[in-house]
Amino acid sequence: MRSTIFGGLRWLLVLGGLGACLSKSTGDTGGETHWQKGWLAGCVSSADCEAGLSCLGHLCTTTCESDSECEQGESAACQDVGGENACVTPERIGCSSATLTCDSAHAGWTCNYGPASGCAQPISVCDGTGWQAGTFDTCRDRVATLHASDAGATIVIGDRRPPIDVLVVMDNTGGMADVQRSFAKAVGPFLTRLADATGADVRLAATSVDVQCEDDGGTQFATRGRFNSVAAQQYAPTAMRAFRTVCSTDEECAAAACDATGQCDTSADNWDCRSPPSESCQTNPNGSINTTCRRLCTSDDECRALYGDEAYCQHPGGQPEDWGCNVAPPTQACPSIVPEVVSDDEPELAACVVSLVENSSTCMKFAQGLEASRLALDRQGRNEAQAKAFQRDGLLVVIYVSNGDDCSTQGTLPEEQYATCALQGSTDEGGPLVPVREYIDFLGAQRPSGRVVVMSISGQSLETEPEAIDADIAAYVASAGSPKTCYHSTTLCEGPLGAATHGARYAELALAFGSDGEVVNLCGSADASEFLARLETRVLTNVRRACAPRLPLNGFTVTLVSAGVERVLVEGPGEDGYAMTVDAPECNTGAAIIPNRTLAPGDRIVIGVP
Repeated sequence: MRSTIFGGLRWLLVLGGLGACLSKSTGDTGGETHWQKGWLAGCVSSADCEAGLSCLGHLCTTTCESDSECEQGESAACQDVGGENACVTPERIGCSSATLTCDSAHAGWTCNYGPASGCAQPISVCDGTGWQAGTFDTCRDRVATLHASDAGATIVIGDRRPPIDVLVVMDNTGGMADVQRSFAKAVGPFLTRLADATGADVRLAATSVDVQCEDDGGTQFATRGRFNSVAAQQYAPTAMRAFRTVCSTDEECAAAACDATGQCDTSADNWDCRSPPSESCQTNPNGSINTTCRRLCTSDDECRALYGDEAYCQHPGGQPEDWGCNVAPPTQACPSIVPEVVSDDEPELAACVVSLVENSSTCMKFAQGLEASRLALDRQGRNEAQAKAFQRDGLLVVIYVSNGDDCSTQGTLPEEQYATCALQGSTDEGGPLVPVREYIDFLGAQRPSGRVVVMSISGQSLETEPEAIDADIAAYVASAGSPKTCYHSTTLCEGPLGAATHGARYAELALAFGSDGEVVNLCGSADASEFLARLETRVLTNVRRACAPRLPLNGFTVTLVSAGVERVLVEGPGEDGYAMTVDAPECNTGAAIIPNRTLAPGDRIVIGVP
């Protein structure tokens, strides 16, 4: 704990934070994001400063012995900064947390750890609330309250419901039916829980990974970033009930069905082995399987007895050998046209907007989920009107759901690269793909407060040890890029919701958001509600964060004010505890307080410093 002298001031922060933007740089750090600041920017430690700079007197600068060593600007000079010589300017004087050196340099200035770290001028004019934007100082003898409209806070005093906007980028290519169905059943309760836990106005929209087809209102929907307004009423024949195993005959499928599906009383007449002509093509170089066993049917009742009331016998052609059991999406009660943006007041509609019609048209050559999110959210782009339906003063949550990887490109690709486009590399590596960094920067700029949470639900290795994971991915890449002597479709993992390739670019994007990013393995669960529960934790942690005006000091107190009752919180576990994090890039100090207790609308967090 450091101690600092502050004459009779008490700092109150409504839960949330004053989100000044800091420059961001990333390195090979296993997905962590480091937010670093340039010369004379405010800092808490040297880790906050760009390479070559140190945190001296809460400013990013360099040590010196004479003025001649300070080459950063004409006014830079070598001055004592809390007992150490450093390059500063007359306007930006560093200070020590132990002694106030500011008053001697500028009468009336105080040592500040806020957005104007170092010595800062106190407020001389108040705005009626006792607080003025752009500083953590207060009017003398008054209490400073940061209001949501000014500070971008997420839990506010009064009745206003701050927004949480959720965009789902849903893959609508083949093999996604089970994922979509599970996600659709889980997403409505997810919205309700978020609204109940935060008091927020939660809104949700969805778009597809298709950015090439035109939304024709008949066969293609939610393309080029358009919010979806048409719920899928059935899935394509590619979603018929099947399981993946090595097979050459229908008899082999019948024999394997008991272990794979629990259907042990079947005959070969009930199964169809879908296998390439050559046995050498049944498996891929990395061991993933190309052959499947599909369940045949003759009636809806037969399928319902096996797969539940939503199942039916689908007849894509006139030949019974082409028929199979399929399961309908949970959208039978959806209106023909769904609102493009649904709220937590109507959670039953959430299933409608995330159930997208599969697009197998020739214009849908490869999936481009990252570009779709940019087209959907760009407030100056082709979908400007819908983008503005999302508010900018709350939290933005973006969820990418895909059994493939992103292939967002500049221009078009030759047809022979469609299946391996995600392996081609980005433009800064000589490939055709848009660098993921562009989408990281775009999403980060969508909320001035820095409040963006990103989740990738995509294919990842099922291995657990780092070396095994690396080997698994390397084998996948080699297999997926190997010469196609016969048709094969390499996958990285398979789970209850289907098989998936490596969602490397989606994962890279999510990991760049540090504690506000979440990567889950699409192959790791049979129920999408487990994925959304993890996302819920991320969102609630973000929403509950209160930016600290300084790092913890002697006498530092945290109080919850709820319904007029004050409750002192202590650092640590338990309902009346809180945690400190220094991974809060939206906070000027980089530090935030996270209460363990779920907060109600109107609750406040009071940070007290004597």
